[in-house]
Amino acid sequence: PTTIDNKDFFPIYELLQEKEIFLQVQTGAFANPMNFKEPNEMWRFDDVLRQFPKLKVVLGHGGYPNITEALALALKWPSVTISSDVYTFWPGVQLYQQNIEMLQDQFVYGSAYPFANFYETLEQTLNLPLSDKVFEKYLYNNARRLLKLSYRECMTQESIFVPQVFMQ
Repeated sequence: PTTIDNKDFFPIYELLQEKEIFLQVQTGAFANPMNFKEPNEMWRFDDVLRQFPKLKVVLGHGGYPNITEALALALKWPSVTISSDVYTFWPGVQLYQQNIEMLQDQFVYGSAYPFANFYETLEQTLNLPLSDKVFEKYLYNNARRLLKLSYRECMTQESIFVPQVFMQ
């Protein structure tokens, strides 16, 4: 196990930054079953981003339980995206829900499948008190932007995946 600030990764970060490719990092309660602390220390991400300020980083599981620190990191670094997925609905995580509107370009939906039930997390997500504009960004546009996909590419018949929950 290692941490985000391991200097051995720096050449990879440099390449990712140069090519504008995002790095998704597993954070959260299960990022390292042997050590809960180091993978979730947001100061380590801040150190890396000071050296690679345009590196696009997605915090898988949103940095849980360090929610305040993850939100502060996103406020400081526009290149940070939070995917709080199932943790959006865990006890004590109302801070994620309260900040999706404010950081609407820096949150992206995730279900945490197979850890969590895809349809349950989607249904919970659709019940969040978000504006339509923010829902569109959170559920679709922010991921499309990270993946560098055009709207047209996403709307081809071959690429459309419509969960059954939308078909009801």
